[in-house]
Amino acid sequence: MLRGGSHANYFRYCQGKMGLANDRVGKNGKILSPEDYRIVVMAEKGGWIDFAGRWGEFGSAEEELRGKRGPYGPAYREDGEMWKNPVGWGESLPSLNPLILKIEWFFYNFVLIFLILTLLSLSIILFSIYLRYKKTGKKSLFLASIDGINAKSIGNILCIIGIVIAFLSLLFPWYNAFVDVQTGSYKTPGMVKIISIDGIDGIKVNLMEKNSGLIQLFSFPIPFSYVIGIGIILFILSCIGIIESGKAGKKYISRGIKLIIPFVLILIVAILISKFASNQSMELKYGVKEIMAEISSSPLGGDETLLLPEYGSLHLKWGIDIGAIMLLISGIILIIAGIIEIMAKEELK
Repeated sequence: MLRGGSHANYFRYCQGKMGLANDRVGKNGKILSPEDYRIVVMAEKGGWIDFAGRWGEFGSAEEELRGKRGPYGPAYREDGEMWKNPVGWGESLPSLNPLILKIEWFFYNFVLIFLILTLLSLSIILFSIYLRYKKTGKKSLFLASIDGINAKSIGNILCIIGIVIAFLSLLFPWYNAFVDVQTGSYKTPGMVKIISIDGIDGIKVNLMEKNSGLIQLFSFPIPFSYVIGIGIILFILSCIGIIESGKAGKKYISRGIKLIIPFVLILIVAILISKFASNQSMELKYGVKEIMAEISSSPLGGDETLLLPEYGSLHLKWGIDIGAIMLLISGIILIIAGIIEIMAKEELK
């Protein structure tokens, strides 16, 4: 598979979403079969085959991995093995990891998979509502049961507040890291974002490039907002027909815990990000590992000025953003609401 608009090649149409490229590869392009190719003896086409320099920019090791560095002439790539022994060179390459293909297939089809699971969950919830209605004759929303100053009403009011805060949290960033380089070839126009986690684009990690601004190092393209938002809607629907405060309380607590989990996962990502940088196959220069280590050492947030050989004086600011804080608050409120409902031990008449 060849990505349109670039020279990137992939084994499957579902690849390209992870890692450096974050490409979107389709399966609706032109298909070439062996009959469409014509074999040409390149050695007979002139002396340009012997050119040993790079065809394009010389660049750095990082730029080569990102496809921005010009390749050597065909007879000199991979120490000449691609030209002298193409079959042997091809057989020496590492085999394709099936697990990676499955993960990338999941990312590529995430929306469809999530839609199917949502419809399945919705069907189960609607069937449960029907069974409750047949048993109790009730089809009202327990959340709306507010009838004075009592434990049940207070629990429901808190639950509604928690739900509103949870929905609002999906509109704001969850985690960010910014750098500001004052001088040199990495100079930035003020604070620029190198790490972002939010509900729409998932996780993105960027690197600074000389005289070019930011380039993407890694992405984890899961739209968390869809997952959380649909989950909250299904939770609200699941409360229809419930008449026992205790049962509703358990649902509130369960949903509250599920809202806190993303907050915990964000912190785990921040803690492990330095390990990710250390394990990269590409040679991360320019103080990137030092920056990531600083973030991991204090995942909740910080504001430091670092002196690094390549960057010079660098202002680093990072931490949990308002969206994640709102998620945490909403989860805590729902847990409190659930505890109050369990203590109420009332039934909706």
